[in-house]
Amino acid sequence: MDPLSVTASVIGLLAATGKVVSVLNKVKSSLGSASQLVDQLLSQIKEVEISLFAVDNLLVGIQSAPRRRIAMIQVDQLVATLTETVLTFSELEAMVTPLERRSDIPLLERWKWVWKEEVVTSVMLRLDRHKASLSLMLTIVQCESDLRAERSREILQDTVQQLLESNQEISRRLRNLEGTYDSESVLTTCFRNGKSDKATKKDGEHADFSHNYPFGPEIHEFSSDQ
Repeated sequence: MDPLSVTASVIGLLAATGKVVSVLNKVKSSLGSASQLVDQLLSQIKEVEISLFAVDNLLVGIQSAPRRRIAMIQVDQLVATLTETVLTFSELEAMVTPLERRSDIPLLERWKWVWKEEVVTSVMLRLDRHKASLSLMLTIVQCESDLRAERSREILQDTVQQLLESNQEISRRLRNLEGTYDSESVLTTCFRNGKSDKATKKDGEHADFSHNYPFGPEIHEFSSDQ
């Protein structure tokens, strides 16, 4: 996982959050009592969005970030977190698409078909986990206390382990990457050859995000939609 693919993933996720929030804001006034659930979902999506913006800012300034703290975050933890977030927003995009299309079927009926309570509950639980994992990574890098950073690292490790035990698809993707990244830290990956993601582009040249996607094709679709 090179820094470009990490940055592309975050950018793609920010594009996805923007699309989902836009559609839900447009339709919620027509959903009657379901609008309360939409508000709860929007609140969680926006919290994840804030965390993603913070991660993006961290990546932009990674050359000046404390390397000792960055080294506490393993590549597989970042990959697992971003991969699950990508899969969640891929599902959310599929769920909001029927709501924004013109149809002879009333909007509320289309909502009821797709947005089952158990599905929405599952999505909201995952969004909460995404936010928590991203926040832990930011705390590890940015907090003043070494003790708090170490405690956050331990919680992050447990959180990712629970994710991998419960999600075979993400475990499979990580196994496919083991030979490439093994147990490298984000520090090792981002500073390999002394290059950051910003240093890999020449002036006026757009980065090519179409290769080396550990997160699967979903993130490429998000980036391409911008």
